[in-house]
Amino acid sequence: MKSRTRLLSSRFLVSLITLPLLVACTSVTGPGDEEAPGCGIPGVLRAQVAFVDIAVVDTDAGRLRSGQTVVIEGDRIAAVGAAAEVTIPEEATVIDGCERVLTPGLADMHVHLRREDLPAYLASGVTTVRNLWGFPDLQRMQAEVAAGTLAAPTIYGMSPGLDGTPPKWPLTQLIMDPAEAAALVRVQADAGWTHLKLYQDLRPDVFEAIVDAARAQNLSYGGHVPHRVGLE
Repeated sequence: MKSRTRLLSSRFLVSLITLPLLVACTSVTGPGDEEAPGCGIPGVLRAQVAFVDIAVVDTDAGRLRSGQTVVIEGDRIAAVGAAAEVTIPEEATVIDGCERVLTPGLADMHVHLRREDLPAYLASGVTTVRNLWGFPDLQRMQAEVAAGTLAAPTIYGMSPGLDGTPPKWPLTQLIMDPAEAAALVRVQADAGWTHLKLYQDLRPDVFEAIVDAARAQNLSYGGHVPHRVGLE
């Protein structure tokens, strides 16, 4: 069972092997027992990391496979298989999983983040999130994650919502005239937003103008389908 697949996030996956919600407790130790020597995370991780003595979920067979080795190179899973079948690179950091279950990180695609909630996401095995309404601290959090100074999931964020009247949420970017779309989209781009949040009370002509402006400026967009636009 070997594969080469993109990790949702490898930055913090390797730090979560001791957390029970991501790495299920299949260890022979019981509640209250001390963790066996060698089951922790080294202080320094190299670009190549090998998890040994772990179990993985075989989704094809519908069962756990124990005695497995997983090798990560950069942000990719390079090898998965029985210990005898996988070669561990000489320069790899080796982490003893102590018979626990190792899974890739989870992705939550609709969140409204608060800084104080970030540890709970990691503790639950969520290593990637998509925040769907922008606010100033979101970009600071993204920068801190990128710099490695904040332990948090990888954060993809949308701008504050672009909407018609009446505004429903703080920081709503009001727009009623399609002629203003290009300028408003440029303001969002200049503010550092690369994904636009479109909301439910945009008029059809304004919606189309925003979409055209976003495409012209190489920005993505998403959000609620405006009531007057519909799905057809």
